[in-house]
Amino acid sequence: FQYDRVTLDSTAVFTQIVSKFHFTAKIIFLPTNIDSRVNHSTKEQVDNLLKKYGVIAPVVYQRNEIKKNISTLEPSKFLQDLLQPTYDFMYNIIYG
Repeated sequence: FQYDRVTLDSTAVFTQIVSKFHFTAKIIFLPTNIDSRVNHSTKEQVDNLLKKYGVIAPVVYQRNEIKKNISTLEPSKFLQDLLQPTYDFMYNIIYG
């Protein structure tokens, strides 16, 4: 998800729907392409809301390297290093 109004509204609807089904699956929210200038109080409010429904992975901030046409099968060393903490976090939540 992103910290913008449209995405947040749809994420809120998603969490409400999922909560009605009482799934036992772990929900991991992945904030991606985040502008480092995002309002801190907005981020905090959103994070507090989403934490009621799941866990929030480490933020992946906007980078030109991510916007380029990349391959998920063979990511560059830079992208591997950039995304590894997020991948490790999700792996530990799922299999930890």
